[in-house]
Amino acid sequence: MKKILLTLLIALPFYLATKAQQDTRVPLRTPEYEAERVIEVMQRELNLTEAQIDTIYKIHLKYAVLRRETLTKEEFREQMKRMKAEIQRVLTPEQFEILNAQTVRNQNTAFNTTRQIRQEETRKDSLETVNNE
Repeated sequence: MKKILLTLLIALPFYLATKAQQDTRVPLRTPEYEAERVIEVMQRELNLTEAQIDTIYKIHLKYAVLRRETLTKEEFREQMKRMKAEIQRVLTPEQFEILNAQTVRNQNTAFNTTRQIRQEETRKDSLETVNNE
């Protein structure tokens, strides 16, 4: 009886710690969640009509599901090209131009952020090398 009680007392903190971590996790990004987030941003930036919202939501949902099955970068790129073409047919030329400009800004921001992180890491490595000598 003492062994069982002792085992339970030892195991209880581990169980509670595991349970607490599980409760604080971010919900999984489902295809529906991804499509909704994209629609929110596009609505804010492009002032979409209700018909455009419905159509673009369906397009994003379809490709979000397909993206989960994509095995290679090439397949992913092809899917993104097809998705962009489908969205272009739904948007007005002005909306599509705004979307492209936003995409370029986002890509530049991501590239610059990655470059800055790499430069900072290189500086830190250089300083550590100098300090160790």
